[in-house]
Amino acid sequence: MHKACLRVVVGSSWVLVASLSACGSNTEGARVSVGGANASGGQSSCPAGNETCPCYGNDTCNGSLTCASHLCVRLGAGGGSSTGGAPVTYPGASGGIVSMGGAWSTAGTPGIAGSGSGVTVAGGISILTPDLSAAIAYSACASWSSELQVPPALLEFVVDVSGSMTDIPKGSTGQNKWQITQAALNNAINSGLPDNAGVGILFFPDMNTVPNHNTSPIDVTNCVNTSAMIPAAPLGAAGSTQRAAIASGLANAYVAGGTPTNDAYDYAYASGVIPAMQTYGYFTPNLVLITDGQPTIALGCEGTGQTAYPVDWHPLVSDVTTAFKNTPAVRTFVVGTPGSEAQSSTSADGRPWLSQAARTGGTQLTPDCVDTGPNYCHFDLTQSLDLATDLAAALKDIIGSSMPCSFQVSPPSGIQIDSNALNLVYSENVVGGVPTRQWLLGQTTDLSCGAGTLDGWYVDLGNGKLVLCPKTCKTVQSDKYARLDLRGGCQSVHASP
Repeated sequence: MHKACLRVVVGSSWVLVASLSACGSNTEGARVSVGGANASGGQSSCPAGNETCPCYGNDTCNGSLTCASHLCVRLGAGGGSSTGGAPVTYPGASGGIVSMGGAWSTAGTPGIAGSGSGVTVAGGISILTPDLSAAIAYSACASWSSELQVPPALLEFVVDVSGSMTDIPKGSTGQNKWQITQAALNNAINSGLPDNAGVGILFFPDMNTVPNHNTSPIDVTNCVNTSAMIPAAPLGAAGSTQRAAIASGLANAYVAGGTPTNDAYDYAYASGVIPAMQTYGYFTPNLVLITDGQPTIALGCEGTGQTAYPVDWHPLVSDVTTAFKNTPAVRTFVVGTPGSEAQSSTSADGRPWLSQAARTGGTQLTPDCVDTGPNYCHFDLTQSLDLATDLAAALKDIIGSSMPCSFQVSPPSGIQIDSNALNLVYSENVVGGVPTRQWLLGQTTDLSCGAGTLDGWYVDLGNGKLVLCPKTCKTVQSDKYARLDLRGGCQSVHASP
Protein backbone atom coordinates (compact mmCIF):
# COMPACT_ATOMS: atom_id res chain seq x y z
CA MET A 1 0.00 0.00 0.00
CA HIS A 2 1.38 3.40 -0.95
CA LYS A 3 1.06 6.63 0.90
CA ALA A 4 0.08 9.41 -1.42
CA CYS A 5 0.61 13.11 -1.83
CA LEU A 6 -2.49 15.01 -2.88
CA ARG A 7 -2.84 18.30 -4.65
CA VAL A 8 -6.24 19.69 -5.60
CA VAL A 9 -6.71 22.84 -7.64
CA VAL A 10 -10.00 24.67 -8.03
CA GLY A 11 -9.88 27.42 -10.61
CA SER A 12 -12.37 29.99 -11.84
CA SER A 13 -13.79 27.23 -14.02
CA TRP A 14 -14.33 25.19 -10.85
CA VAL A 15 -12.24 22.23 -12.02
CA LEU A 16 -10.44 20.11 -9.46
CA VAL A 17 -7.07 18.79 -10.58
CA ALA A 18 -5.65 16.23 -8.20
CA SER A 19 -2.01 15.15 -8.28
CA LEU A 20 -1.10 12.11 -6.25
CA SER A 21 2.10 10.15 -5.96
CA ALA A 22 3.82 7.62 -3.80
CA CYS A 23 5.90 9.19 -1.06
CA GLY A 24 8.94 7.90 0.76
CA SER A 25 8.86 5.08 3.25
CA ASN A 26 8.50 7.38 6.22
CA THR A 27 5.70 9.90 5.79
CA GLU A 28 5.01 10.45 9.46
CA GLY A 29 7.87 12.87 9.93
CA ALA A 30 7.98 16.23 11.62
CA ARG A 31 5.31 18.83 11.32
CA VAL A 32 6.52 22.03 9.73
CA SER A 33 5.33 24.99 11.78
CA VAL A 34 5.20 28.10 9.63
CA GLY A 35 4.35 31.66 10.48
CA GLY A 36 2.77 34.28 8.32
CA ALA A 37 1.94 37.93 8.28
CA ASN A 38 -1.30 39.17 9.72
CA ALA A 39 -4.34 38.32 7.61
CA SER A 40 -4.80 41.97 6.76
CA GLY A 41 -1.65 41.95 4.66
CA GLY A 42 -1.67 43.28 1.13
CA GLN A 43 -0.57 42.11 -2.28
CA SER A 44 2.77 40.34 -2.42
CA SER A 45 5.64 42.09 -4.22
CA CYS A 46 7.43 38.79 -4.81
CA PRO A 47 8.46 38.81 -8.52
CA ALA A 48 7.00 36.01 -10.61
CA GLY A 49 9.54 33.35 -11.59
CA ASN A 50 11.83 33.86 -8.57
CA GLU A 51 12.33 31.34 -5.79
CA THR A 52 9.34 31.09 -3.38
CA CYS A 53 7.38 33.47 -5.65
CA PRO A 54 4.45 32.71 -7.98
CA CYS A 55 5.19 30.90 -11.24
CA TYR A 56 4.77 32.62 -14.57
CA GLY A 57 1.37 32.29 -16.24
CA ASN A 58 2.57 29.24 -18.21
CA ASP A 59 3.69 27.46 -15.01
CA THR A 60 7.43 28.02 -15.58
CA CYS A 61 10.13 29.60 -13.39
CA ASN A 62 13.57 31.15 -13.74
CA GLY A 63 16.70 29.03 -14.03
CA SER A 64 16.57 25.60 -12.43
CA LEU A 65 13.55 26.39 -10.27
CA THR A 66 10.48 24.17 -10.50
CA CYS A 67 6.88 25.33 -10.60
CA ALA A 68 5.22 23.32 -7.80
CA SER A 69 1.69 24.16 -6.75
CA HIS A 70 1.98 27.47 -8.65
CA LEU A 71 5.10 28.50 -6.72
CA CYS A 72 8.73 28.52 -7.83
CA VAL A 73 10.78 26.23 -5.60
CA ARG A 74 14.17 24.53 -5.65
CA LEU A 75 13.33 20.89 -5.24
CA GLY A 76 15.90 18.90 -3.35
CA ALA A 77 16.12 17.34 0.08
CA GLY A 78 12.93 19.10 1.06
CA GLY A 79 10.92 17.91 -1.89
CA GLY A 80 10.79 14.17 -1.32
CA SER A 81 10.01 11.96 1.61
CA SER A 82 10.29 13.07 5.19
CA THR A 83 12.53 11.40 7.69
CA GLY A 84 11.39 13.30 10.72
CA GLY A 85 13.22 15.87 12.75
CA ALA A 86 12.54 19.12 14.53
CA PRO A 87 9.81 21.40 13.26
CA VAL A 88 10.85 24.29 11.06
CA THR A 89 9.38 27.50 12.48
CA TYR A 90 8.96 30.87 10.81
CA PRO A 91 8.13 33.94 12.94
CA GLY A 92 4.95 35.98 12.88
CA ALA A 93 2.43 33.16 12.61
CA SER A 94 -1.31 33.66 12.71
CA GLY A 95 -4.33 31.58 11.74
CA GLY A 96 -5.26 27.99 12.39
CA ILE A 97 -3.62 24.61 12.31
CA VAL A 98 -3.81 22.75 9.04
CA SER A 99 -3.71 19.25 10.44
CA MET A 100 -6.19 16.70 11.68
CA GLY A 101 -6.08 13.15 12.92
CA GLY A 102 -8.67 10.51 12.13
CA ALA A 103 -9.62 8.86 8.86
CA TRP A 104 -11.90 9.46 5.92
CA SER A 105 -12.05 5.70 5.53
CA THR A 106 -10.89 2.76 7.63
CA ALA A 107 -7.14 2.85 8.10
CA GLY A 108 -5.33 0.23 6.06
CA THR A 109 -7.79 0.29 3.15
CA PRO A 110 -7.67 2.33 -0.05
CA GLY A 111 -9.00 5.82 0.54
CA ILE A 112 -8.09 8.60 2.90
CA ALA A 113 -6.81 7.41 6.24
CA GLY A 114 -5.01 8.85 9.23
CA SER A 115 -2.89 7.47 11.97
CA GLY A 116 -2.87 10.56 14.14
CA SER A 117 -4.40 11.11 17.53
CA GLY A 118 -7.46 13.00 16.34
CA VAL A 119 -6.31 16.35 17.69
CA THR A 120 -8.91 19.09 17.96
CA VAL A 121 -8.04 22.20 16.00
CA ALA A 122 -9.74 25.54 15.60
CA GLY A 123 -9.53 26.33 11.90
CA GLY A 124 -8.67 29.89 10.93
CA ILE A 125 -7.17 31.87 8.06
CA SER A 126 -3.68 33.32 7.71
CA ILE A 127 -1.95 35.28 4.97
CA LEU A 128 0.46 33.06 3.04
CA THR A 129 4.02 34.40 3.00
CA PRO A 130 6.65 33.27 0.48
CA ASP A 131 8.40 31.28 3.23
CA LEU A 132 5.18 29.52 4.12
CA SER A 133 4.48 28.79 0.45
CA ALA A 134 7.92 27.31 0.01
CA ALA A 135 7.60 25.16 3.12
CA ILE A 136 4.35 23.68 1.89
CA ALA A 137 5.76 23.11 -1.59
CA TYR A 138 8.89 21.45 -0.18
CA SER A 139 6.81 19.11 1.96
CA ALA A 140 4.74 17.90 -1.00
CA CYS A 141 5.55 15.51 -3.82
CA ALA A 142 3.94 14.76 -7.19
CA SER A 143 4.56 12.45 -10.12
CA TRP A 144 1.22 11.68 -11.78
CA SER A 145 -2.16 13.34 -11.89
CA SER A 146 -5.84 12.78 -12.48
CA GLU A 147 -8.58 15.31 -13.10
CA LEU A 148 -11.83 15.52 -11.14
CA GLN A 149 -14.74 17.76 -12.10
CA VAL A 150 -16.40 20.19 -9.70
CA PRO A 151 -19.54 21.32 -11.53
CA PRO A 152 -19.97 25.00 -12.33
CA ALA A 153 -23.29 26.56 -11.41
CA LEU A 154 -26.41 26.42 -13.55
CA LEU A 155 -28.83 29.26 -12.80
CA GLU A 156 -32.29 29.02 -14.35
CA PHE A 157 -34.03 32.34 -13.63
CA VAL A 158 -37.85 32.33 -13.42
CA VAL A 159 -38.77 36.01 -13.51
CA ASP A 160 -42.16 37.61 -12.85
CA VAL A 161 -43.11 40.18 -15.50
CA SER A 162 -46.80 40.33 -14.64
CA GLY A 163 -48.67 43.63 -14.76
CA SER A 164 -47.89 44.51 -11.15
CA MET A 165 -44.19 44.72 -11.99
CA THR A 166 -44.93 48.13 -13.53
CA ASP A 167 -45.53 49.52 -10.02
CA ILE A 168 -42.94 51.98 -8.72
CA PRO A 169 -41.43 50.82 -5.40
CA LYS A 170 -40.64 52.97 -2.38
CA GLY A 171 -37.45 54.96 -2.71
CA SER A 172 -37.33 54.74 -6.50
CA THR A 173 -36.56 57.86 -8.50
CA GLY A 174 -39.03 56.83 -11.19
CA GLN A 175 -38.04 53.34 -12.28
CA ASN A 176 -40.64 50.60 -11.87
CA LYS A 177 -39.98 47.18 -10.38
CA TRP A 178 -39.35 45.54 -13.74
CA GLN A 179 -36.88 48.19 -14.90
CA ILE A 180 -34.92 47.77 -11.67
CA THR A 181 -35.04 43.96 -11.95
CA GLN A 182 -34.00 44.09 -15.59
CA ALA A 183 -30.90 46.18 -14.84
CA ALA A 184 -29.95 44.10 -11.80
CA LEU A 185 -30.18 40.81 -13.72
CA ASN A 186 -28.17 42.17 -16.62
CA ASN A 187 -25.39 43.36 -14.33
CA ALA A 188 -25.35 40.23 -12.14
CA ILE A 189 -25.16 37.84 -15.08
CA ASN A 190 -22.50 39.76 -16.96
CA SER A 191 -20.23 40.72 -14.08
CA GLY A 192 -20.82 38.09 -11.41
CA LEU A 193 -20.56 34.75 -13.21
CA PRO A 194 -17.61 32.95 -14.83
CA ASP A 195 -17.85 32.13 -18.52
CA ASN A 196 -18.52 28.44 -17.92
CA ALA A 197 -21.56 29.04 -15.70
CA GLY A 198 -24.87 27.98 -17.23
CA VAL A 199 -27.70 30.52 -17.43
CA GLY A 200 -31.26 30.33 -18.72
CA ILE A 201 -34.28 32.62 -18.24
CA LEU A 202 -38.04 32.19 -18.42
CA PHE A 203 -40.12 35.33 -18.03
CA PHE A 204 -43.73 34.86 -16.96
CA PRO A 205 -46.28 35.32 -18.26
CA ASP A 206 -44.51 37.45 -20.90
CA MET A 207 -47.88 37.77 -22.66
CA ASN A 208 -51.44 38.94 -22.10
CA THR A 209 -53.35 36.35 -20.09
CA VAL A 210 -57.03 35.67 -20.72
CA PRO A 211 -59.22 35.19 -17.62
CA ASN A 212 -60.93 31.82 -17.38
CA HIS A 213 -62.92 29.74 -14.93
CA ASN A 214 -61.68 26.39 -16.14
CA THR A 215 -62.03 23.39 -13.89
CA SER A 216 -59.52 21.30 -15.81
CA PRO A 217 -55.97 22.21 -16.87
CA ILE A 218 -55.07 23.60 -20.27
CA ASP A 219 -51.69 23.81 -21.98
CA VAL A 220 -49.00 25.97 -20.39
CA THR A 221 -48.74 28.07 -23.57
CA ASN A 222 -52.11 29.61 -22.71
CA CYS A 223 -50.57 31.54 -19.82
CA VAL A 224 -46.76 31.50 -20.32
CA ASN A 225 -44.89 32.60 -23.43
CA THR A 226 -42.70 29.51 -23.52
CA SER A 227 -41.40 30.32 -27.01
CA ALA A 228 -39.47 33.27 -25.55
CA MET A 229 -37.61 31.17 -22.99
CA ILE A 230 -33.83 31.43 -23.21
CA PRO A 231 -32.60 27.82 -22.95
CA ALA A 232 -29.91 27.26 -20.33
CA ALA A 233 -26.40 27.02 -21.75
CA PRO A 234 -22.85 28.06 -20.78
CA LEU A 235 -22.49 31.84 -20.86
CA GLY A 236 -19.30 31.87 -22.87
CA ALA A 237 -16.99 34.82 -23.30
CA ALA A 238 -18.11 38.40 -23.82
CA GLY A 239 -20.06 38.70 -27.06
CA SER A 240 -21.12 35.05 -27.08
CA THR A 241 -24.40 33.85 -28.58
CA GLN A 242 -25.77 33.00 -25.13
CA ARG A 243 -24.95 36.42 -23.70
CA ALA A 244 -26.57 38.07 -26.71
CA ALA A 245 -29.72 35.95 -26.27
CA ILE A 246 -29.95 36.94 -22.60
CA ALA A 247 -29.50 40.62 -23.39
CA SER A 248 -32.21 40.41 -26.06
CA GLY A 249 -34.58 38.58 -23.72
CA LEU A 250 -34.15 41.15 -20.98
CA ALA A 251 -34.69 44.00 -23.41
CA ASN A 252 -37.82 42.52 -24.98
CA ALA A 253 -39.70 40.97 -22.05
CA TYR A 254 -43.39 41.90 -22.20
CA VAL A 255 -44.70 43.21 -18.88
CA ALA A 256 -48.42 42.40 -18.59
CA GLY A 257 -50.95 39.80 -17.50
CA GLY A 258 -51.57 37.67 -14.43
CA THR A 259 -49.16 35.59 -12.36
CA PRO A 260 -48.95 31.91 -13.42
CA THR A 261 -46.06 31.13 -11.06
CA ASN A 262 -46.64 27.38 -10.81
CA ASP A 263 -46.85 26.82 -14.58
CA ALA A 264 -43.74 28.93 -15.12
CA TYR A 265 -41.73 27.17 -12.41
CA ASP A 266 -42.66 23.69 -13.61
CA TYR A 267 -41.88 24.56 -17.22
CA ALA A 268 -38.50 26.08 -16.31
CA TYR A 269 -37.64 22.94 -14.35
CA ALA A 270 -38.81 20.40 -16.94
CA SER A 271 -37.84 22.27 -20.12
CA GLY A 272 -34.94 24.36 -18.85
CA VAL A 273 -32.98 22.67 -16.08
CA ILE A 274 -33.48 19.01 -16.99
CA PRO A 275 -32.54 19.35 -20.69
CA ALA A 276 -29.47 21.39 -19.73
CA MET A 277 -28.37 18.66 -17.33
CA GLN A 278 -28.94 16.03 -20.02
CA THR A 279 -27.05 18.04 -22.63
CA TYR A 280 -24.09 19.20 -20.57
CA GLY A 281 -24.19 16.87 -17.57
CA TYR A 282 -21.75 18.73 -15.37
CA PHE A 283 -23.67 21.63 -13.84
CA THR A 284 -24.76 22.18 -10.24
CA PRO A 285 -28.42 23.08 -10.95
CA ASN A 286 -30.33 25.94 -9.32
CA LEU A 287 -33.63 27.70 -9.99
CA VAL A 288 -34.04 31.37 -9.05
CA LEU A 289 -37.62 32.59 -8.62
CA ILE A 290 -38.11 36.37 -8.59
CA THR A 291 -41.68 37.53 -7.96
CA ASP A 292 -43.66 40.33 -6.35
CA GLY A 293 -46.59 38.45 -4.92
CA GLN A 294 -49.25 35.79 -4.87
CA PRO A 295 -49.92 33.58 -7.89
CA THR A 296 -53.19 34.52 -9.59
CA ILE A 297 -53.27 31.66 -12.10
CA ALA A 298 -53.16 28.06 -10.85
CA LEU A 299 -51.26 25.16 -12.39
CA GLY A 300 -52.81 24.28 -15.73
CA CYS A 301 -53.39 27.96 -16.56
CA GLU A 302 -56.59 27.96 -14.47
CA GLY A 303 -57.78 31.28 -13.08
CA THR A 304 -58.65 34.85 -13.86
CA GLY A 305 -55.19 36.32 -13.35
CA GLN A 306 -56.76 39.10 -11.32
CA THR A 307 -55.23 40.15 -8.01
CA ALA A 308 -58.65 39.95 -6.35
CA TYR A 309 -58.61 36.19 -6.88
CA PRO A 310 -55.29 34.73 -5.75
CA VAL A 311 -54.88 30.97 -6.12
CA ASP A 312 -53.53 28.25 -3.84
CA TRP A 313 -49.74 28.31 -3.58
CA HIS A 314 -49.33 24.94 -1.84
CA PRO A 315 -48.91 22.93 -5.08
CA LEU A 316 -46.06 25.23 -6.10
CA VAL A 317 -44.22 24.76 -2.80
CA SER A 318 -44.72 21.01 -3.19
CA ASP A 319 -43.09 21.14 -6.63
CA VAL A 320 -40.17 23.17 -5.24
CA THR A 321 -39.70 20.55 -2.53
CA THR A 322 -39.80 17.72 -5.06
CA ALA A 323 -37.19 19.41 -7.26
CA PHE A 324 -34.82 19.55 -4.30
CA LYS A 325 -35.44 15.93 -3.35
CA ASN A 326 -35.00 14.62 -6.88
CA THR A 327 -31.75 13.46 -8.44
CA PRO A 328 -30.04 15.67 -9.36
CA ALA A 329 -31.14 17.90 -6.49
CA VAL A 330 -32.23 21.29 -7.81
CA ARG A 331 -32.15 24.07 -5.24
CA THR A 332 -34.56 27.00 -5.51
CA PHE A 333 -33.56 30.50 -4.46
CA VAL A 334 -36.50 32.85 -3.86
CA VAL A 335 -36.53 36.66 -4.09
CA GLY A 336 -39.67 38.48 -2.95
CA THR A 337 -39.77 42.03 -4.30
CA PRO A 338 -42.03 44.84 -2.95
CA GLY A 339 -45.65 43.85 -3.28
CA SER A 340 -45.22 40.35 -1.94
CA GLU A 341 -45.90 41.59 1.59
CA ALA A 342 -49.50 42.61 0.85
CA GLN A 343 -51.45 41.90 -2.30
CA SER A 344 -53.11 45.03 -3.61
CA SER A 345 -56.69 43.67 -3.62
CA THR A 346 -56.76 41.24 -0.68
CA SER A 347 -53.75 42.39 1.42
CA ALA A 348 -52.71 38.72 1.52
CA ASP A 349 -49.13 38.35 2.74
CA GLY A 350 -47.10 36.24 0.31
CA ARG A 351 -43.93 36.17 2.40
CA PRO A 352 -44.75 33.02 4.39
CA TRP A 353 -45.11 30.85 1.28
CA LEU A 354 -42.06 32.42 -0.38
CA SER A 355 -40.09 31.67 2.79
CA GLN A 356 -41.37 28.10 2.86
CA ALA A 357 -40.42 27.62 -0.78
CA ALA A 358 -36.85 28.73 -0.07
CA ARG A 359 -36.62 26.55 3.03
CA THR A 360 -37.95 23.38 1.40
CA GLY A 361 -36.00 24.19 -1.76
CA GLY A 362 -32.70 23.98 0.12
CA THR A 363 -31.75 27.67 0.24
CA GLN A 364 -32.88 29.03 3.60
CA LEU A 365 -30.81 32.08 4.45
CA THR A 366 -30.15 31.31 8.11
CA PRO A 367 -30.52 28.23 10.32
CA ASP A 368 -33.01 30.06 12.57
CA CYS A 369 -35.22 31.58 9.86
CA VAL A 370 -38.99 31.19 10.22
CA ASP A 371 -41.78 31.33 7.64
CA THR A 372 -43.83 33.72 9.78
CA GLY A 373 -41.04 36.30 9.82
CA PRO A 374 -39.65 38.74 10.40
CA ASN A 375 -36.54 36.59 9.84
CA TYR A 376 -37.81 34.96 6.64
CA CYS A 377 -35.94 32.19 4.86
CA HIS A 378 -36.00 33.86 1.43
CA PHE A 379 -34.61 37.15 0.17
CA ASP A 380 -37.36 39.47 1.43
CA LEU A 381 -36.95 42.87 -0.22
CA THR A 382 -40.42 44.18 0.64
CA GLN A 383 -39.13 46.81 3.07
CA SER A 384 -36.36 48.02 0.81
CA LEU A 385 -35.95 51.74 0.30
CA ASP A 386 -33.39 51.14 -2.45
CA LEU A 387 -34.56 48.15 -4.46
CA ALA A 388 -31.81 48.49 -7.06
CA THR A 389 -29.03 48.16 -4.47
CA ASP A 390 -30.74 45.48 -2.39
CA LEU A 391 -31.71 43.34 -5.38
CA ALA A 392 -28.15 43.56 -6.72
CA ALA A 393 -26.86 42.37 -3.33
CA ALA A 394 -29.36 39.49 -3.25
CA LEU A 395 -28.36 38.34 -6.72
CA LYS A 396 -24.69 38.53 -5.78
CA ASP A 397 -25.37 36.30 -2.77
CA ILE A 398 -27.34 33.86 -4.91
CA ILE A 399 -24.61 33.64 -7.52
CA GLY A 400 -22.00 32.99 -4.83
CA SER A 401 -24.14 30.44 -3.00
CA SER A 402 -24.84 28.54 -6.21
CA MET A 403 -21.21 27.43 -6.39
CA PRO A 404 -20.02 24.39 -4.40
CA CYS A 405 -18.67 24.47 -0.83
CA SER A 406 -17.70 20.80 -0.71
CA PHE A 407 -15.29 18.83 -2.86
CA GLN A 408 -15.22 15.09 -3.44
CA VAL A 409 -11.77 13.57 -3.11
CA SER A 410 -11.62 10.03 -4.47
CA PRO A 411 -8.08 8.65 -4.62
CA PRO A 412 -7.26 5.93 -7.18
CA SER A 413 -7.45 2.30 -6.18
CA GLY A 414 -4.68 1.19 -3.87
CA ILE A 415 -3.80 4.70 -2.67
CA GLN A 416 -4.13 6.03 0.87
CA ILE A 417 -4.08 9.71 1.70
CA ASP A 418 -3.08 10.55 5.24
CA SER A 419 -5.47 13.14 6.67
CA ASN A 420 -2.77 14.07 9.17
CA ALA A 421 -0.87 15.75 6.34
CA LEU A 422 -3.27 17.95 4.40
CA ASN A 423 -2.70 21.64 3.72
CA LEU A 424 -5.30 23.90 2.08
CA VAL A 425 -4.35 27.16 0.37
CA TYR A 426 -6.77 29.73 -1.07
CA SER A 427 -5.38 31.85 -3.91
CA GLU A 428 -7.32 35.07 -4.30
CA ASN A 429 -8.25 36.61 -7.67
CA VAL A 430 -5.95 34.50 -9.87
CA VAL A 431 -5.45 36.36 -13.16
CA GLY A 432 -2.86 35.18 -15.67
CA GLY A 433 -1.79 32.51 -13.22
CA VAL A 434 -0.81 35.06 -10.55
CA PRO A 435 -2.96 35.55 -7.40
CA THR A 436 -3.48 38.87 -5.68
CA ARG A 437 -2.93 37.18 -2.31
CA GLN A 438 -2.77 33.67 -0.90
CA TRP A 439 -4.16 32.39 2.37
CA LEU A 440 -3.55 29.32 4.52
CA LEU A 441 -6.90 27.89 5.63
CA GLY A 442 -7.04 26.00 8.90
CA GLN A 443 -8.69 22.62 9.34
CA THR A 444 -11.17 22.16 12.17
CA THR A 445 -12.80 19.24 13.92
CA ASP A 446 -15.79 21.45 14.79
CA LEU A 447 -18.25 20.51 12.05
CA SER A 448 -20.46 23.48 12.95
CA CYS A 449 -17.48 25.77 12.29
CA GLY A 450 -18.15 27.64 15.51
CA ALA A 451 -21.85 27.97 14.64
CA GLY A 452 -20.83 29.70 11.42
CA THR A 453 -18.34 32.14 12.98
CA LEU A 454 -15.16 30.21 12.16
CA ASP A 455 -13.01 30.29 9.04
CA GLY A 456 -11.49 27.06 7.78
CA TRP A 457 -12.55 23.64 6.52
CA TYR A 458 -13.23 20.14 7.72
CA VAL A 459 -13.44 16.55 6.51
CA ASP A 460 -16.91 15.04 5.96
CA LEU A 461 -16.07 11.54 7.13
CA GLY A 462 -19.27 9.92 5.89
CA ASN A 463 -19.04 11.20 2.33
CA GLY A 464 -15.29 11.49 1.79
CA LYS A 465 -15.48 15.22 1.11
CA LEU A 466 -13.53 18.30 2.02
CA VAL A 467 -16.02 20.97 3.16
CA LEU A 468 -15.35 24.69 3.51
CA CYS A 469 -16.81 26.38 6.58
CA PRO A 470 -19.70 28.69 5.60
CA LYS A 471 -17.74 31.85 6.40
CA THR A 472 -14.79 30.77 4.28
CA CYS A 473 -17.03 29.42 1.55
CA LYS A 474 -18.77 32.77 1.23
CA THR A 475 -15.39 34.46 0.81
CA VAL A 476 -14.28 32.00 -1.86
CA GLN A 477 -17.64 32.07 -3.65
CA SER A 478 -17.50 35.84 -3.94
CA ASP A 479 -14.14 35.55 -5.72
CA LYS A 480 -14.81 34.95 -9.40
CA TYR A 481 -11.21 33.81 -9.97
CA ALA A 482 -10.59 31.83 -6.78
CA ARG A 483 -8.34 28.78 -6.63
CA LEU A 484 -7.96 26.21 -3.86
CA ASP A 485 -4.90 23.97 -3.48
CA LEU A 486 -5.03 20.95 -1.17
CA ARG A 487 -1.56 19.52 -0.64
CA GLY A 488 -0.05 16.91 1.61
CA GLY A 489 0.73 13.29 2.17
CA CYS A 490 4.37 13.54 3.21
CA GLN A 491 4.42 16.31 5.80
CA SER A 492 1.82 18.55 7.33
CA VAL A 493 2.26 22.28 7.70
CA HIS A 494 0.56 24.41 10.29
CA ALA A 495 0.69 27.99 11.45
CA SER A 496 1.90 28.48 15.00
CA PRO A 497 -0.48 30.23 17.43
